[in-house]
Amino acid sequence: MSLPPGGRADKFGNRFERLWVVSLAFDVIEGRLSTMKWEPLGVEGEGVECVVTQADGLKTYHQCKIQNGNDGKWSVAVLGGNGVLHHAKEKLEADPRCKFAFISNDGVPALRDMANHARTCDRDPVDFDRHCLTSKQIRNSFGKLCQYWNLNSENERDIARALNLLSRMEFERGYWDSEESKLHRIAECIINEEGKDFVAFLGDYLEQKMGNTQNASQLITALRENRYSLCDLRSDPSLPNAINKLQVRFREALVPYLIDQKELKRPESEALLQLALAPGK
Repeated sequence: MSLPPGGRADKFGNRFERLWVVSLAFDVIEGRLSTMKWEPLGVEGEGVECVVTQADGLKTYHQCKIQNGNDGKWSVAVLGGNGVLHHAKEKLEADPRCKFAFISNDGVPALRDMANHARTCDRDPVDFDRHCLTSKQIRNSFGKLCQYWNLNSENERDIARALNLLSRMEFERGYWDSEESKLHRIAECIINEEGKDFVAFLGDYLEQKMGNTQNASQLITALRENRYSLCDLRSDPSLPNAINKLQVRFREALVPYLIDQKELKRPESEALLQLALAPGK
């Protein structure tokens, strides 16, 4: 379903972006990401809404667009025309380790498929041409992509450059409409409060901190100052039973592969277990 044009569509788009940024903040709080920055200033923020950093320093630039009108998907031509491909190339060439993520409720079938192919052919131009550009449609899409990137789709060196860029592009749907409830449930795994309220609070907080890097310590401090408490699974009465069920399922999954239906004793495992159970450890 397409959004109504004008100001309302802009508001929906802003909310879509906000929800995605909140989801990135969850990743920072839980340690999957090191830092995040919403609406970075200057060159860093050109063509993107957010930049996140992993513990090893690898950056991912995020561009959010809720949907492509009535089309229901994004083509290479549209993404080239609205500047997304230009900004992706700019970011990916400026930092040979970084990634570029495009977030939309509408799919990006041609570009997503090409990116997946680029990650599974050793970035080899010959293999990519022979085994991945197997239809006229995808070959045409790759040709258009190279045009927007000022590359020659018939030149091996330029194809290799395109594959390098494609292999570092990612695509996500974000949280919108019925998907928003998933974000609320994720929130309730982090704090002991109503997920919907927590998402709203964190969105407001991050909006006030636009342009500023946020790490886990800063986000957790903000939560505590506003009387939000992080979930402590150690006091969850359902945890022992849940772990026991997982152990049973794991053992049952191993049974068909056991020799004579018996487990092999591993002294290394026993030593680690005793070390973990030792007092004071």
